[in-house]
Amino acid sequence: MLCNINNYRSPFLVRICIVFFFSFFFFLFLFLHVTPPNFYFNFFFALKLANVMDVNNARVERLRRVNRYKAVQAELALQREEEEIRASRERKMNAAARDEALAKQLAEEQRLELLDTKMLQIVRDFPELRNLEAQLKHALMKQGRKDQVEEIRQLKEKQLQEEREYIVYLNEQEELAKAKEEERRRKEIEAFKRHQAAQMDLIEERKNVAEKEAAERRKERIAVDAVVARAHEKDFLDALERREKQRQLQAEQDEFYRLRAEVKEAERRRALQEEEAINAYHAEQSRRKETNEKLAREREAIKARILEEQSRKIAEEQAKREELESLLNDYYEAERLAKERKAMRDEKEARERFAEEVKQENWRLIQDRLKEKEAERAEEIKLRQLMMEDLARKAKLERFSKQRQMQIKREHILEAEKMLEARRELKREEERQSALLEEREKKRQEELLEYVRRARAQLLADYLPKLGEFVPAHVLTVDEKKQYGIIK
Repeated sequence: MLCNINNYRSPFLVRICIVFFFSFFFFLFLFLHVTPPNFYFNFFFALKLANVMDVNNARVERLRRVNRYKAVQAELALQREEEEIRASRERKMNAAARDEALAKQLAEEQRLELLDTKMLQIVRDFPELRNLEAQLKHALMKQGRKDQVEEIRQLKEKQLQEEREYIVYLNEQEELAKAKEEERRRKEIEAFKRHQAAQMDLIEERKNVAEKEAAERRKERIAVDAVVARAHEKDFLDALERREKQRQLQAEQDEFYRLRAEVKEAERRRALQEEEAINAYHAEQSRRKETNEKLAREREAIKARILEEQSRKIAEEQAKREELESLLNDYYEAERLAKERKAMRDEKEARERFAEEVKQENWRLIQDRLKEKEAERAEEIKLRQLMMEDLARKAKLERFSKQRQMQIKREHILEAEKMLEARRELKREEERQSALLEEREKKRQEELLEYVRRARAQLLADYLPKLGEFVPAHVLTVDEKKQYGIIK
């Protein structure tokens, strides 16, 4: 059907060749055997007829070839469409098969994962794993309790540090206040000294002014006395001079006494002021010293009271914490011992149940073996009975011919061998079933041990990184200690 289209041109060429040969032989026959009058007419008529026939045949052949080509193309298109449909159907079937295989694989993986999860949950209820989990939780609780105690200790240390910083701040403020007070006293003393110097300068200035005024008055009195002396007589002048000298001397003495009294009074006032200032300074110093001593005593008392209160609180907190830790340790130790005893009791009960189950299983196996032995004994008895019956039949059949007896004997032997072979086959089948059961039980125990190992590894991976120094090393194996880097 898928042949080349060029193959369909050969019939047309064959027909042309046939027409050509027939025409050749026809003309040759006419020239050799027939000489009619209308030879040329017939010849040309035949030639024209042949040409017309050739043209018609060519047209028909061309139409036939075109139709055949269209049919072949339609058939090829149909075949291509069928092949595409078949390929699409195969692709869909392959995709459906792949999807089904993937769905089965996914369902199988989900089933195995669910089975694995359930088995891990089941083995987590085993006594040894429950005991391990209880000890790990107890260690984690101790770790959390240590973290809480450490946090409380850090909080107390932070409070003490803040109080120490506050005391240092108070000391700094006190030192600053002392420095300010010393600076103020120094400024007051300097101001007092400047005031004293100003007073001394004022006294000296007043003294100089008084001396100048006294000198001017003396000059005026001398001039007056000279005028008076020229006006009075010598005696009067002498008496007056004497009187003036006495008066001047008395005035000078009075002025001297007055100035000395003023200087003494000024000195006394200055001394009194200095003494008052010194007394005030000493009183202020004493007052400030008493105030400072009082503040120092109060501060020392506050420090001592704060330190005593802090020491008392720390001691009380330490005692309470130690008592609480002791109580918690006793409680958790008692709880752990109770859990261990319970776990040991559960494990003992589980072992006892397992031993009881093993004992029952052994008893059942013994009973089964006894039953099998009884069945074998019954079969042996049955065989003996059959043999006795056979012997009885043999005794009864002694009157038969020897050939018949031999045939019957062979038949009985064959039957007995078949029965023995059936029994051996049954025994072998039972042994195979027993071996298969033992193999399955062994495989189940191995799978159970693997699940226990995985559950134990999961517990250790969940708890050990969080425990730190509280790892219960006594419950770990050597390989587990090496794996987690525990040296105890």
